[in-house]
Amino acid sequence: MAGHGQGRGQLPPVQQPAGPQAQVQLIFARNPARYSQQQPLNFGLKADVELYNKGMAPLAGDPYDGTNLRTFLIKVGEKARQYNWMPLLTFQNNKTLIKHYGEITLEEVKQAAVAYLAVQDRRSQNSDMMFQCLRESINDETHTKVANTPDDYTFEVNGETVEDGPCFLKAVIDATYTNTLTNTAVASQNLASLDAFVDNLPDSNVTELIKHVNENLKVLEAANETTHDLPINLFKGLRRCKDKAFKSWLGRRYDDYTQKKDPIPPDAKEFMKEVETYYKDRVKTGEWGKLDEDEERIIALRAELAAAKTSTKRDTRRRGDRTTRDNERKERWRTKAPKPNEPNTKRMSVNGTENTYHWCSNHKMWTVHKPSECKLRDDKNESKEGGKHEKQFKKALTLKVMNSLFEMSDNEEEQGADQQDSEPEGDEGSESSNRS
Repeated sequence: MAGHGQGRGQLPPVQQPAGPQAQVQLIFARNPARYSQQQPLNFGLKADVELYNKGMAPLAGDPYDGTNLRTFLIKVGEKARQYNWMPLLTFQNNKTLIKHYGEITLEEVKQAAVAYLAVQDRRSQNSDMMFQCLRESINDETHTKVANTPDDYTFEVNGETVEDGPCFLKAVIDATYTNTLTNTAVASQNLASLDAFVDNLPDSNVTELIKHVNENLKVLEAANETTHDLPINLFKGLRRCKDKAFKSWLGRRYDDYTQKKDPIPPDAKEFMKEVETYYKDRVKTGEWGKLDEDEERIIALRAELAAAKTSTKRDTRRRGDRTTRDNERKERWRTKAPKPNEPNTKRMSVNGTENTYHWCSNHKMWTVHKPSECKLRDDKNESKEGGKHEKQFKKALTLKVMNSLFEMSDNEEEQGADQQDSEPEGDEGSESSNRS
């Protein structure tokens, strides 16, 4: 029986021989998307349309908002491998836009796009699938940033404007990642200060430390840079972990490393796995976090210091309250009016300074000025003539009273500052009366 022609993008037809069933040659593919990956999609066939629609579907998870590029590129890489887009994202020296985005330039990506878009084969269809997928996988803010420079990813092909997926991906990366020395400098600094990072880790979580290290290594790798001090920096950070047994083990491991008995490669990948395994085993058995004697002593001293500070603050507050009460008690005599049979003038020694005080009926207190010299009395007389200015008068009156009080006490406080806790002489002060 003559064989039928095979349409592009279709599974090979199964022939039905008259005799025993013929052996059908199997064409292996990891998934349906890769089955006819070298053939252009035939959009007249339902299967090819479904394949295209699945390929252009957005990436799993939330839309990319420009804050976690590494996670976004991991998702892009997974889908690119599934739909055979990786050849479009691979450039000189087998470097991919997924891992070396800081090293590959936009011009390189555009030059490659011009070549395959002109041919109009399956690569052009994959490029369009990729573009539609990425466009639906970013949020509005990120899309607006990229759309401000459409020339970065659009081309004229046979009089038609088309968008290219790889160029669009590079535009998204460039819009959300500043490819400058700042990024690599920060990553290098982070790797050089792992001790400070561990100090801020709750419970000395080694898994979080390894994750932090790998994230910064990815930043360096994207810019085609590396670090040569990673093993030393790891030891410096791991020494800050608060676990007695781990520190002892790490000390022996460090001795073997420095004496070249057990070398650690510059990338320290196996060493990090070894360290994390040790950590997880101790966590699982409930032994992680046991302190050595020095650390326990430090914690105890810190607790004692904190308690001492609290006690000192409490004692200072109590002394302050007691001083305030004493001062108030010592000053009560100033506002205690004389009885009808008592003189209106007396001598008082306050804070070591003796003065003559007069009872001022205007101020309602003992003052150094005589009642006849009181200016407050004149103000009161003037206020009777101007009743309409009563509010202004009250404010001025209050101000004058305060000024008078300050005037009386300034010299006394300065001269008697060192004797502030002493009691006035006599009953409520040293007093000699001039009876009249």
